[in-house]
Amino acid sequence: MMRRPTYLRPLPATFVETRTALHALAEQVLCVARHGTVGRVGLVPALDGVATPPFGPTARVVAVEADELVDRDRDDERRAPISTLRAAAEFLGVSPGVPGALWTPQTAVDLDAELSIDPEAVAALADWYGFVSAALDGLRQAGAPLDPLTLWPEGFDLATSGAAVNYGGSPGDRSLDGPYLYVGPFERSFPPADPPYWNAAFGAALPYDRIGSLDEAVAFLVRGYHLTSP
Repeated sequence: MMRRPTYLRPLPATFVETRTALHALAEQVLCVARHGTVGRVGLVPALDGVATPPFGPTARVVAVEADELVDRDRDDERRAPISTLRAAAEFLGVSPGVPGALWTPQTAVDLDAELSIDPEAVAALADWYGFVSAALDGLRQAGAPLDPLTLWPEGFDLATSGAAVNYGGSPGDRSLDGPYLYVGPFERSFPPADPPYWNAAFGAALPYDRIGSLDEAVAFLVRGYHLTSP
């Protein structure tokens, strides 16, 4: 379950630092636990953080909730404060790192560096994912054929695709420091758009501070859908 706000509040000053730490945990620890059992890496937003879907015969879930690691199944639940990547991996019984070398690591946090996690910033990240989910629901209701949503640990973006176009929301990365919505056609020859729409190497991005409402977010995504539809 996650909150689904219809507007965006200012981000706390600790957002980027917390996002960086959570991204490292997602990419190098949380998804590793799921991949080791079922061979899949996708995560999901949670009310107070990020988590794996239930996996394996015991419906195990590993998660970050506020500033704690959580490991639960049908019969038990364990919690531990977040300290370092190495400690998190030991708590969850995995080896830290990208599972199976499936992609080049996108996070470069020292295994023994103290991770800075601000619960207020975790809540802001959770609200962002909830907002992205609501915007993508609006795109689906506008007729776009979309795959189920996935929180991808490598990019830390909540995303889907349909008709050879990626749609989603990132909490920030090397291209944009803050969160943004995006539309990314598989083909890099973007269709003409007047007024201009394509403003990024991957397609189009709408930064957090330019999103005035959920309706504006949906309109941005729907325009990308119409521009790329046959």
